[in-house]
Amino acid sequence: MRDRACDHENKKMSVKSERLLQWQRLTQQITNETLTDENETREEIEKRVRRLEKDPEAWFGYYFPSFSYAKPAVFHKESTSRVLQHEEWMEVRMWSRELAKSTRTMMEVLFLVLVGHNVREKGKRPKGKPKKKRCVLLVSNSLDNATRGLMPYRANLEFNKRLLQDYGEQRGGMMWTAGEFVTATGISFRAVGVGQSPRGMRNEEVRPDVLVFDDVDTDADCLNPELVAQKWRWIEEAAIGTRSVSVATTIIFCGNRISMDSCIQRATEIADHTEIVNIRDEVGRSVWKEKNSEADIDRVLSQKSYAAQQKEYFNNPVTEGAVFGVLPYKAMLPMSEYELL
Repeated sequence: MRDRACDHENKKMSVKSERLLQWQRLTQQITNETLTDENETREEIEKRVRRLEKDPEAWFGYYFPSFSYAKPAVFHKESTSRVLQHEEWMEVRMWSRELAKSTRTMMEVLFLVLVGHNVREKGKRPKGKPKKKRCVLLVSNSLDNATRGLMPYRANLEFNKRLLQDYGEQRGGMMWTAGEFVTATGISFRAVGVGQSPRGMRNEEVRPDVLVFDDVDTDADCLNPELVAQKWRWIEEAAIGTRSVSVATTIIFCGNRISMDSCIQRATEIADHTEIVNIRDEVGRSVWKEKNSEADIDRVLSQKSYAAQQKEYFNNPVTEGAVFGVLPYKAMLPMSEYELL
């Protein structure tokens, strides 16, 4: 018993050490890649901010060079446009691995809480300031993974020099932990694992007005239809149930389809828009050639079975036994030796 307890404790310490190392690497990278000109005047800063806020892609590129190093693809821009132009919206991003669905979502959410909706009418921004989001809930298949998913949000709000120079100090004085924090301007973020109780979550009088579901499905759960149904009930009733009926809410599901019956698949039935993007298009070309070259894709796919390729990169979960494997065969005999063909 003691050995098991020691092993468990050592494992916990190892996870904490690895998490701390990840945090240090991430924050150092963000600090190093967001250098600023400390001699800029307030007028110069405000001019830049006004220019960037009119163009979300330029905003992403300037404030997040670590995360937007590759030129975005068309599907990235179109999806972002939908999310930022609708205050009330549910988008399902059934994107392959390596297409930056979580990263893209993070940049959009930070845009929404710092800038507001990029609503345009006939090419012009409506009068008055755009409405900003104030309460963000990030959900994953476990609290540990949800907390890890919230890490880049917190790291940028605390260490991104460009954001701090243009939008001011963000670290709040009351709540600032890995899984839950509130900025100096009153924007709250919280990580929740599937099955936990998010009921009653609010930021002062504001209920969650941004809900991000990131990889809520697991391979093990998807083998059991009852577990999928149970998890989906929790998403519908407990998680989405935290939102206000009268407040416009942005809901984004991120993940690839690892099973035909899965939470992300069920989300497509109620979403305003679902986008399925595979690593390659219908004619076999990389959908994001600026980041994923054909040679790189070939190399990665060669290391996986056909079933794994289809599930992780083509949103096509293949049930074991539904596809013939490599079959052994012998050379054909002379035709005269066959009675029937």
